[in-house]
Amino acid sequence: MEQRQTRSLTIPQTGETIEPHPEFRVVATANPGYQGTYELNDAFEDRFRHIKLTYLPAEVETDLILDRTGLDDARRQEVEDLVALAGRLREAYVDGELSTPVTTRELVRIAQFIQDDFMDLKAAAKSELVARVSEYDETLVETYIAKRL
Repeated sequence: MEQRQTRSLTIPQTGETIEPHPEFRVVATANPGYQGTYELNDAFEDRFRHIKLTYLPAEVETDLILDRTGLDDARRQEVEDLVALAGRLREAYVDGELSTPVTTRELVRIAQFIQDDFMDLKAAAKSELVARVSEYDETLVETYIAKRL
């Protein structure tokens, strides 16, 4: 994790030094400031190049959800509506109106709930999203679900 000219790993028990391959790389992900995560100390965090990622474009996220769930393309409009709802909730998060962001993983779970008509979209969204937000945020999420789905 050090600079190219100083990076090596010495195993204390044997004294063996291991030099990484010239093409060796480490890729890591983090959710800084996200509930349930730990902050990295400055010295460790300084060893990484930071790339801030945004959410997928709506069409790509819709396709991903359909692909991961195996939902028929006949359900595309429902998934598009779900992705649009998530977009609005994400805006609310950025604006400070909502304390928990909506993830693609949650959208996939909602779509799994509507498979084989186990639940309708509105009930599935409420089941997944309302349960994951703070009590303060429940009313806002329920309102968006009622208006947008």
